[in-house]
Amino acid sequence: EKLNAENKYNWLPVYLIYLPVFTLFLQLTMAKPLTQLSRNRAVENAYSFIRYIEEYHTQQGLYPLTLQAQNKDYYSDVVGVEKYLYAPHKKGYNLSFEQPRFLLDKFGTREWVVYNPLDENSVYSHTAWLLPTNQAEPSQGWYASGETGHLRWKYFLFD
Repeated sequence: EKLNAENKYNWLPVYLIYLPVFTLFLQLTMAKPLTQLSRNRAVENAYSFIRYIEEYHTQQGLYPLTLQAQNKDYYSDVVGVEKYLYAPHKKGYNLSFEQPRFLLDKFGTREWVVYNPLDENSVYSHTAWLLPTNQAEPSQGWYASGETGHLRWKYFLFD
């Protein structure tokens, strides 16, 4: 019986080498498709919230001044997307969420995805930039932005 135990191959060193390499490879190859998939799901799940905001606008003639409350009523159903944030913006509003990113996908980058019914999407990196100033439009702080593939939705990348 002791001879049988000595001839058994120990797989632990193999696992400790190949499992991290496989995980890294998987993350590098699947990061973009999985990010796009989770972004699409959060966007699709926001449409019921947008519908209620637009119904409010139709009934009241203006968009809500705030939708901040203790309890969330609209969920993204995406791991890592905690909540939707609403903020009035000019004659419309921005509905946004922070999109989770993989660690090695543009390391240190934070992505915000923003809906605006008038295509005036914006998101700011500093609260102070939201306060009135003499500037027409302050620098928002993002280093890149792009289309999400959904009408009136854009993403913004911050470092």
